[in-house]
Amino acid sequence: VYIAISEFVKRRLVAAGFPEDRTEVLYNMISYPDTPADAGAGRYAAFTGRLSAEKGVETLLQAAARLPEMPVKIGGVGPLETALKRVAPSNVVFTGVFDMAGLAEFYRNAAFVVVPSVWHEAFGLVAAEAMSHGIPVIAARNGALPELLEEDEAGLLFTPGDAADLADKMRLLWETPERRRAMGLAGRERAERLFSTEAHFGRLTAIYGRAIALFRK
Repeated sequence: VYIAISEFVKRRLVAAGFPEDRTEVLYNMISYPDTPADAGAGRYAAFTGRLSAEKGVETLLQAAARLPEMPVKIGGVGPLETALKRVAPSNVVFTGVFDMAGLAEFYRNAAFVVVPSVWHEAFGLVAAEAMSHGIPVIAARNGALPELLEEDEAGLLFTPGDAADLADKMRLLWETPERRRAMGLAGRERAERLFSTEAHFGRLTAIYGRAIALFRK
């Protein structure tokens, strides 16, 4: 039995010749906070990740320039850090890297988290982590991100690389705290169902059971 970390990866594997009937999906598991944050009270739009070309931070900066009234915080370091800081609008703050406690606080004080990747995400760990905290996600419509969010449930999707589309989605959530709160809670429920330790090991045990059954044939 082959294991893929998302339906997107499974499709790619099957297209490459792996047997569809023996390829199973097992999402990554993530830590799950005891209580959700209140996304309706969030104070900024957030990004965290590697500051490199594939993560689409340039798209986020272009969208932020269209929304000068909205605070945007960017966590992480990477090869484009200096170049991105040079072109960032004044409403964007770079926070550097976080320890685990700092990252959790960063998520929980956000109105929403943006995942603007321009390359395919095989899973989308940042999106899943934000969901576990009860924070909605605005993500590029590529890779595994659409299946994690289930559009209009745990967040919104936009066209990859399209700063105008991203800015529209950011403005929509920024101006509707109740929608953020509802999406955040829906995302938290979805994260518990799909990415919790219990969900992961239950699914993994089932996959091992299937592998054993196939072996015995």
